[in-house]
Amino acid sequence: MDRALACALPTIYDAAASDRNWPAALDAVANASEARGAILMVFDLVGLPFQVQKWCTTYRDEDIQQYFREFGRYEEFAVDLLRLHPTRTLCLDTEVWPARDEVADREDYVFLRDRYGVEHRAAARLSNNKGWSDVLALQVDRHWDAMPSNFWDSLNSLMPHLSKVVEINRTFSLLRLRYQAALAALDRIGVGMCVALPNGSILVSNTEAQRIFSTGDGLRIAGDGQLIARDEDVARQITAAIALTSSTAKGEQNCAEFAFPCARSSGEYPYLVEVCPLRDSDDEIETCLLGSLVCIIDPERTEDLSADGLAILFGFSPVEKRVCDELLRGRTAIEIADIRNVSPETVRSQVKALYQKAGISNRVELMRLAISVNPPII
Repeated sequence: MDRALACALPTIYDAAASDRNWPAALDAVANASEARGAILMVFDLVGLPFQVQKWCTTYRDEDIQQYFREFGRYEEFAVDLLRLHPTRTLCLDTEVWPARDEVADREDYVFLRDRYGVEHRAAARLSNNKGWSDVLALQVDRHWDAMPSNFWDSLNSLMPHLSKVVEINRTFSLLRLRYQAALAALDRIGVGMCVALPNGSILVSNTEAQRIFSTGDGLRIAGDGQLIARDEDVARQITAAIALTSSTAKGEQNCAEFAFPCARSSGEYPYLVEVCPLRDSDDEIETCLLGSLVCIIDPERTEDLSADGLAILFGFSPVEKRVCDELLRGRTAIEIADIRNVSPETVRSQVKALYQKAGISNRVELMRLAISVNPPII
């Protein structure tokens, strides 16, 4: 792995649990790609109190604030064009304003060039998640055709990690806002959450994870503290995922996340297990912790999930929202039909309509989407 990327990843993952580390993370992005600077903008779209407006330490706060105050209008068209670009694909300023000679002396270009030597800008959306809007903006001090190849290679490698860190940071920021802690407040999340050490042993598990383990229905904690799956293939996947993501947190690997189903002895819906890198930058649970965050979603235990955010995003009708709420509570189409005193065919039609609006195909995907949009913080 490229040395610049290896140096960047640990600093980027430091921002997952603590907002104060975003400037250093963006420094790492700029350094790894040889960009002049980097800015991250994230805005929540479902009314939750979360946003990120951070920039690398190259820039003075007063200059960035002045830029957006005086020249932000130039960015509006660029933002509209960016929405048409594939996720994690840079939209260059030469695409937005092809006539370079006409904009080279425009006031926004003059401002950035005179103060920071910036010649060109580009931006990319980091994820397709509709619960928030996230944009990474890069500024460079040379023409695009003179940029080194590692600029593009580094960004292609870094953007999946930045996307994952934004997702984790959103949940942890909401936890910190409510409980003044992130990793130390995992019990306040209504899905199973564990912190794993590189050797696969579980250091911390929240109440919901402990409930899952206590049933012995597909997942358990062995006597040596290892997370064990009933299915041997899944057990190997979990061990490998924890090892690789823990190494990524150290800057030794390049794996942003893993997700796979875990079959249950009871025959009920499989758990969904997700593993991603984790660094405890604030030493909430252990000094200098480098490991993995393991999320375990139980499709049979969904009472803490809400359809509110999904209804806002996808324009569910009142009936569709009610059906979505019932689906998230684990009820079948027949049970929902009995509750609403309509036919099962009517409910199935409504389920199909809301799935189409949300761009999903089954209840597990609905749960995952609901968790990402409205983290079940209790």
